[in-house]
Amino acid sequence: MKLEKLGKHIKQIRGISYKPKQISTEEIEDYLPVIKANNITENGFDDNNLIYIHKKNIKDEQYIQKGDLVLAASSGSKKIIGKNIHFEENYKGSFGAFCKLVRPSKAINSKYLKHFFRTPYYRTTIEKLVQGANINNLKNQHLDNMIVPIPDNYDDQIRIATLLSRVEELIAKRKESIQLLDEFLKSTFLEMFGDPARNEKKWDIDKLKNCMLNTPQNGLYKPQSKYGTGVKIIRIDSFNNSVVDDIDSLKLVKVTEQEKNKYKVDEGDILINRVNSIDHLGKIGIIPKINEEIIYESNMMKFKLQKDKLNSIYLLFLFKLPFIKYQIRRKAKNAVNQSSINQQDVNSFVVTKPPILVQTKFFKIFKMTESIKTRYNQSLTELENLYGSLSQKAFKGELDLSKIFIAKKLVLQNRINLTDSVTVEVVRKSPHYTQKALKELIRSRLKKPFTFEHLMSMLADESFKSMPEYTELRTHVFKLLEGKKPILSQTFDMDKKQVVLSVNS
Repeated sequence: MKLEKLGKHIKQIRGISYKPKQISTEEIEDYLPVIKANNITENGFDDNNLIYIHKKNIKDEQYIQKGDLVLAASSGSKKIIGKNIHFEENYKGSFGAFCKLVRPSKAINSKYLKHFFRTPYYRTTIEKLVQGANINNLKNQHLDNMIVPIPDNYDDQIRIATLLSRVEELIAKRKESIQLLDEFLKSTFLEMFGDPARNEKKWDIDKLKNCMLNTPQNGLYKPQSKYGTGVKIIRIDSFNNSVVDDIDSLKLVKVTEQEKNKYKVDEGDILINRVNSIDHLGKIGIIPKINEEIIYESNMMKFKLQKDKLNSIYLLFLFKLPFIKYQIRRKAKNAVNQSSINQQDVNSFVVTKPPILVQTKFFKIFKMTESIKTRYNQSLTELENLYGSLSQKAFKGELDLSKIFIAKKLVLQNRINLTDSVTVEVVRKSPHYTQKALKELIRSRLKKPFTFEHLMSMLADESFKSMPEYTELRTHVFKLLEGKKPILSQTFDMDKKQVVLSVNS
């Protein structure tokens, strides 16, 4: 393992500069997609909100090729700078001026470099180097001067990339499983209760205040100088999936005994965000079982529900729907960078009120699903820790790579001997993967309920000439679940404790 400057092994290419009149937000003839920094996420390439530019504005070297990495190069946040996506195949498109492209030389494996760009060393180095008055910039010299460990044997680069990619695929699958559980709960809620805006199930309708035990109460304001010691305080960023679950990470604030008694929270309390950006205004959280005194801050209100009228989990999912979000926006008082609602606004929200037994049935499904999700999250943490450990050892040259098999690409051939002296080779061409091919394959081959993992395995058996990235396939499957006449639907298999997909007739 030798240490060399990265600049020796890469070429950096600047993104496209353009004027607003040159771009389109829709696909039109001769216009190609341009990747922006916000299309680069922790989970890979997000192809939502792409822009398009005429191909005459794209230089030959700015087309994204197989093995290229596109990096976020300019942003107001240091956390975004340096984030990157790796391309397994040629991409018919380019990237904008706030991004840059890294094209590896033949001496460095592109997947090896991709995993190097995931290391804490890379991340911390980038955050230390970039600086700017209002925007942070990743310059060419920042990457060129970065030290990268290079195995003496090129095959060892492939072995390291292969090992880390396997763990990365397991992490992606686990994240997919967790996301499918969330989607399952959303679809189950709508299936059980319908769209509250149409109320096709004819549930009772009431104002939220008539389902409360008390009037919403604003939280406690304390200046920053009072923080550091005292009792724990819940802030709006303390919620994870609308539940305060990391009590140990809460900040401490100094309060009087009277303030503590007035603003303390109890199990089952509902907290609602009353001051925030318009998109996050009205976010609610549920207080779990706690064993200590905790208070809540002034940007929130607190209230309790009458348990015989509304279940807190039912209300939580109701608040995620456009039906409630529309009411919040209509009541919001807008200022420069934030909006607000008050107690009277919350009291006036109209809610559908199914029988409490039906709400409780959904609550039980929610609890069971959350139990499974907890195990999945524990597994995800273990996999991420494994990836971090293997990555650290790999780039220090501390892994035994001798047992890691390198897959070789094979061309399937049929040989027909016509004479002793002539051999004709017939090469069986594999089809390209497309969304259309995916639809046809699902409709023709999958008659029974199936899992996402089974679908991936089936695609691998088809020997497509180009296989989709895991995240790309996931996006395609989600699109098949959407629309007025979705091709797929998903349900939860109670016996196998997993989400399954079915082809709609």
